[in-house]
Amino acid sequence: MTAIMGASSLARAIRRALIAPLVLLLARAFVAKARFSNAKFIWLLKRYVAGIFVRILPQPPPEIIRGTGSLSRVAEMLRKARRIKPLIVTDATIAQHGLLQGCISSLRAANMQYEIYDGVVPDPNIDCVEDGFAIYQKGGCDSIVAVGGGSAMDSAKMIGVKAGNPKPVKDYEGVFKCTTLGWKPMTPVIAVPTTAGTGSEVSPGAVIADKHHKRKFVCIDPGMIPSFAILDPELLFKLPASVTAATGMDALTHAIESYLNGIGDSISRKHSLTSTNKIFKYLLKAYHNGSDSQAREGMLDAAFEAGVAISHGHVGNVHAIAHQLGTLFKIAHGTANAMVLPHVLELYLRKDKHHGWCAERLCDLAQAAGFQTGKTKSQAAHNFVASIRDLMTQMDMPFTVSEMRNADVREVALRAMAEAHGNAKPVCSVDYWCDLGYPVPFYMTLADCIEVVAKLLPPDAGSSKKSDGD
Repeated sequence: MTAIMGASSLARAIRRALIAPLVLLLARAFVAKARFSNAKFIWLLKRYVAGIFVRILPQPPPEIIRGTGSLSRVAEMLRKARRIKPLIVTDATIAQHGLLQGCISSLRAANMQYEIYDGVVPDPNIDCVEDGFAIYQKGGCDSIVAVGGGSAMDSAKMIGVKAGNPKPVKDYEGVFKCTTLGWKPMTPVIAVPTTAGTGSEVSPGAVIADKHHKRKFVCIDPGMIPSFAILDPELLFKLPASVTAATGMDALTHAIESYLNGIGDSISRKHSLTSTNKIFKYLLKAYHNGSDSQAREGMLDAAFEAGVAISHGHVGNVHAIAHQLGTLFKIAHGTANAMVLPHVLELYLRKDKHHGWCAERLCDLAQAAGFQTGKTKSQAAHNFVASIRDLMTQMDMPFTVSEMRNADVREVALRAMAEAHGNAKPVCSVDYWCDLGYPVPFYMTLADCIEVVAKLLPPDAGSSKKSDGD
């Protein structure tokens, strides 16, 4: 009887403890409705739940190893993690160009065995994770070394997640479903980026493609942050200029969106600004001279800092649209972000005149980039958007999606809206409540999103796809 009474008292105490925060959360969402008039109440609730998680959940960054030749320290990091047999996750191009040699030499010198999975593809899909995991299991591996861009690192993290918490890859979609808040930890991952842009080496998430349903899904969990990040500029010396441009613009989009969203903390804001500064300082230098070690190292740092920024501040409408361009038209993620970014920022400036939040934030970013801010914040913000277009022009980046047609615009917009607002799943499903959406600075209507996507159409866009003979 005493036990029952004690349990009842505990239940009442828990209810009382939860009532006040819940009331505050509801009140905050109601107040926010005045600013975000286009947003549904549930979107705002999810927004502030995400903000709470950012502030209370620990997101320890990986231990960083920097400098030319630092890839040779892989074995040292594995020993530190008390692991002896890694799976090296990469793609065929990285393997063919000999970029694994420093890693392999380090492992051999330490008498460590290893397995290699080099089947990662751009926009990695479920098969990449399953195939890599099969090699991990068969080889008796106990850790992972990811060598490559965002595709290799995202694949590696999901293989590591599956090693610690085995289940179908689709079941990881959403938040906190990968490591169950640390109860089923990811196997140790050492991230070695060979591009400077994705920030996957520091972010608590991964993006995986479901090729059967022609969509991408996001997996987010604080336990997905790699244990170590090796930032070796030498691995980027032979990176094609077009890839340098695309990945650099990916990092810039991370820095801008995380700063505009407003749910980030002081850490996020600081890294958004320092990343923006470095990108405008080093990206063109790295683009024109791939062997510029200082520029390459500067961009690696910028990408890392932007990755920290999105870990705390998240991404937004630009990524929501860009993901659809990658899925439907095979546009490289960084290139897709670059195409969309100026149009979304211009929409923000046009629609947010009353509150002025976006203009003020873009003015901050313009100052961080080293630009003269002009007479007004609005002018500075517009000048900053113009500078992004100028950067794209100097790097010969495309502004339109050549394969997209008028008939595609609505589908792209609908998919992007569902991703941004976290309503891609039925309301009655657990997945709906595990998808918090993006804490965007402006909630687009479908008409707004269609307007942005339509600006990406090529001049000759018709009502149907190009034929094979075109």
